[in-house]
Amino acid sequence: MKRATTLLAGCVLVVAGLYGCGTNATSVPVTKPQVTVIPAEAKLANVIKVNSAEDFAQALKTYADRLIVVDFHAEWCGPCKILAPELAAVAAEHPELIMVLTVDIDNLSTLADKYQAESIPLLVQIKAGKEIKRQVGATGRAALTKWMDLK
Repeated sequence: MKRATTLLAGCVLVVAGLYGCGTNATSVPVTKPQVTVIPAEAKLANVIKVNSAEDFAQALKTYADRLIVVDFHAEWCGPCKILAPELAAVAAEHPELIMVLTVDIDNLSTLADKYQAESIPLLVQIKAGKEIKRQVGATGRAALTKWMDLK
């Protein structure tokens, strides 16, 4: 079970693995929780919010030498809100290797249609302008790092 909470200081706190699957809030935690705190307004140099199809095309050209991870999401999507700080943390750990482009499917539906973003959150890896692989659903930092083949 994952839970995201907005803190008074303007941060997003994500707690992952607090309770086992199918248990309720009165259960004993089965694993030690993983906590990620990322400032909600953090300006990460390698995470870009895409505002138009032109911005997207330009970013693909500009960062063609890196692994580009496109995060298709929506403001109303709970799993998207859980994934975002985990993805930002991986990006912060590997600023010279990856570039994350965030695409709100409600604002850029034509781009979402082009990449067939039918389920979100959807992550698409692009290298040298070509799609390598994709993943649907929220996941933790370790799984994201493995999925991106980062060390």
